[in-house]
Amino acid sequence: MPSPTLFEKLDAEKARKLSDEERHKRIIMMLEQLTLLETTRSATFHLAASPKRGLLGSAKFSDEAILEQICSDVYQLPLSLHNVPGLLKLGPCYVNIAKAGLGYLRGPDATANGLAKTLTTALTAQTELGGLLQHLCANEETFFNAMRVIAESYLDRGSPAATEEKPAKPVRYHSDIVLKGEAGIYRPGKFIAEGSAGRVYAACAVNKASKWRAASSKLKKGDSGLIQLVKSVKTDELVLKAVKPTQKDSAVNEYRIAQKVATDGGSKYCVAYLDKIEDDDGNLWLVLARVHASDYGIDLTDYITGGFFQDPSHVAHAQAVVVQLLEGLAHIAAKGVCMRDVKPDNVLVAFQKAAGDEPDTYTARWTDFGLGVDLSEKGVHLRRPTNDAVAEDLESQLVGWWYDTQKLVPKPKWRARSPPEQCYQAIDGSAMPAYDMYMTGIIFCCMAFGIDFPHLNSKRTKLKTEEALEITLPDDYLHSFELGEVMRQHRLRFFEKFEASFGGSFGAALATYTERMLARSPAARPRPEEVLQGLKEAQAGRSPVIHTPPAPPVASPTKQPVRDSQPVGKAEGGKGKEEDEEE
Repeated sequence: MPSPTLFEKLDAEKARKLSDEERHKRIIMMLEQLTLLETTRSATFHLAASPKRGLLGSAKFSDEAILEQICSDVYQLPLSLHNVPGLLKLGPCYVNIAKAGLGYLRGPDATANGLAKTLTTALTAQTELGGLLQHLCANEETFFNAMRVIAESYLDRGSPAATEEKPAKPVRYHSDIVLKGEAGIYRPGKFIAEGSAGRVYAACAVNKASKWRAASSKLKKGDSGLIQLVKSVKTDELVLKAVKPTQKDSAVNEYRIAQKVATDGGSKYCVAYLDKIEDDDGNLWLVLARVHASDYGIDLTDYITGGFFQDPSHVAHAQAVVVQLLEGLAHIAAKGVCMRDVKPDNVLVAFQKAAGDEPDTYTARWTDFGLGVDLSEKGVHLRRPTNDAVAEDLESQLVGWWYDTQKLVPKPKWRARSPPEQCYQAIDGSAMPAYDMYMTGIIFCCMAFGIDFPHLNSKRTKLKTEEALEITLPDDYLHSFELGEVMRQHRLRFFEKFEASFGGSFGAALATYTERMLARSPAARPRPEEVLQGLKEAQAGRSPVIHTPPAPPVASPTKQPVRDSQPVGKAEGGKGKEEDEEE
């Protein structure tokens, strides 16, 4: 395509001397050049990432690219690594199947029919699947589609459409719109906030309405003729979470897990998920109990970055939050649930202003179970394929099975935010809570230092970490920095911080337990019940008996040691969260 040549770049003085006609001519030519560049860029991407549709059905990526993505150990792991008895009987291991297909494609004279035969042969080799195996082979097209969806969930992120998509403005709902759920009728109110999973609105429950009508596209456009007036309203304070369509499956899982952990008194430890709604457009809404914020904020990250736990008058509150988190973790683990994404952002702190001379109360509760998995009864409650599912239902089950058992989550930019074993139960047979206990140990370090370690990828957090520990982080710190290792190297400094934030004997005991919680070997980490008992002893003025069982180290890549140095300058001030998940 011919391209007009741009005139030489002018400095400000020459530009001012141009006539109106000349200036207009240059502007038109510049706009034409920008349009041409954008067209060329889009065409280049189309040629590079839009091959002829292959066996796996992708309109954007080759079969080889799809299989390479599923084989990558950066994004998923083989099913067998979890060491959970019976897991191999519940669903397929995608990595092994993709490796077989990739090997075939890289050989001579590969064809679509040959690839199909290779993938099916690799699937049939997983004989532990029993009767499910025959059902999957009979629905091989659906199985291949699921593999495509799995790979494209990552590959699509590199496309121009994904990187340039602008977030839509929050939808404003008429005050008389109501939504009917499984347990009640609700009315969305003021827009509160937006997160990665959706938008949150203040809400209230409705006792009854003359003729309730679920929210639809017409109602969203303000067609008041379709709106029925509410007769009476409860005073309960709630929030409605409008889930993004791309997060719907995860939100359904979140609600299911939250409902399970809420039983047997779990509402003391977890934010209550009260209802779910699907409106006329197929949009999913979750109804949650509203948590009252304090001047510090609403989640634990706000309290950490705001210096709440560095105030000597808050020691009792700091101890209470630790106990609440451990009690909640013990309850969740007893339900067979592994949260997998334990971080301060996923802890909400309910504030209650006291009357008179009584102290204010701060109650920490776990929330956001979107990445949680239910491992009870040998994994039968995981999202998994069933013999009676077909077409879209089977595809959704197969993708959910991968998400629950083989996708590496969380996938933080700071690698050591998640435990090194990357699986629910390591080969040494350690108990399942060890996975979440590792990340809870990081939370306790955050509280002690007033540093949001999970967001170590941010410049502000990196500088604060270097200043607090008087170290210089290496260039590859997002891969090599490990808090447990650093705690052992700078034990005295950590104990000083823990004792200052949590009180002498309680802080010293918590620091000792935290050191074990951050052990590389899952078997060396304590259970939450053991830590609670030890902290109770410390609060009573008795020295807790802390057991340190020997355990073999978990193999890991060679790490560069953290180098000691002089303190760096003060970190920039201000609060705020940054995304820590890798794209």
